[in-house]
Amino acid sequence: MSNRKLQTTHWLLLGRIIYSLKTHISLLFLLFQNLSFAQSEIPMGTWRAHISFNNIHAIAISDTKVYGASQNGLLIIDRQDQSVSTLSKIDGLHGTTITAMNYFGDGSKILIAYLDGKIDVVKGNDVRTIDLTGGVSLPGSKRINHIAIRDGLAYIATDYGVVTLDLSSDDVKETWRDIGEAGQTAKIFKSTFNGDSIFLATDKGVFAGDIKTNLLDYNFWRRFDTGDFEGPIQSIEAFNGRIYAIVKGTGLCRYEAGQWMKEIFLESQPLQFLNASPDNLLISSGNMLWRLSEDNTLMPIVSEKLTGSNMAIEEMDGRLWIADSQNGIVSEYSGVSINYLPNGPSNATVHKLVYHEKVIYAVGPVLSEYAPSRVPGKVDAFSEGTWSSQNSAMSDL
Repeated sequence: MSNRKLQTTHWLLLGRIIYSLKTHISLLFLLFQNLSFAQSEIPMGTWRAHISFNNIHAIAISDTKVYGASQNGLLIIDRQDQSVSTLSKIDGLHGTTITAMNYFGDGSKILIAYLDGKIDVVKGNDVRTIDLTGGVSLPGSKRINHIAIRDGLAYIATDYGVVTLDLSSDDVKETWRDIGEAGQTAKIFKSTFNGDSIFLATDKGVFAGDIKTNLLDYNFWRRFDTGDFEGPIQSIEAFNGRIYAIVKGTGLCRYEAGQWMKEIFLESQPLQFLNASPDNLLISSGNMLWRLSEDNTLMPIVSEKLTGSNMAIEEMDGRLWIADSQNGIVSEYSGVSINYLPNGPSNATVHKLVYHEKVIYAVGPVLSEYAPSRVPGKVDAFSEGTWSSQNSAMSDL
């Protein structure tokens, strides 16, 4: 073979190799491109939850985590690296419409309560669902409103009474039902303790009983249900040897030396919730949060991130974790006021979804009877894997 033919053959072979390499590189590029695209989509046969964590209504803390409950899921903050994760029905929870939550440190258990009266007990990756009624059909609402933990027992305030749950076995110990005057049903909103006495905020005033007696019998309860206390008690908390209660239409009252007295501060404020730390009583009032010290000094808690405090927990060092009504969990844990809010829709309940030009729009909520709520409207939009929200001048979208 001549040198010219040999060179031509070499060039042809080199050209084929280069072409082959280009083709494989193109195929690899397309493969990685499609793989990247596929990873941003939902895998076949699975679901993804789009949950709003804007409105957090309960907070609990452990040594390593902070838990915040929204209507449809849990927001979890890692204390060490400040990372955020979530827990929802997709992850094995019983249902939606979470109404209360607490953490049991001795057993490393999270207790998540629902509107239907059931509780999820979460320990690690294990979720156990408990029906507090034992499957018995009860008339009326089974809503759980609050969970208090004391000496290995959970005292669960419901719309039909108080259920005590043994947290070592997750078994119901007792149910204090029909404890109103003459044995009527009373809605229990919250409980607190002072020594061996338990105090209940109910829709019919404040009830008090000695936990060492037979509280299954309504005759063993003492009731403060006359005058200003004739109606609902929105919240109750023990602090500094006293019992404090938010009396609807009256304000903040304290129980001391066997008598109830009305406090003269925060009289015109829409009080919502009480929670005590060793040094302060935290008082939630609309878009304000207050600290009441042991010497009765009242100070506001100021944060540009705070829009409406539903609940707050103060740690031993004075740092706060606040359940905000719009900004998720607000805290000064890192030294400055920040909020923890995973990306998601702003509305917990969506009434209508519309797809238009590669964007999904969501509006809601709507009252069940379609009565006007006058709630300012928000339009949520989902595009390219991210939710955004836009305020509207209209209400009741």
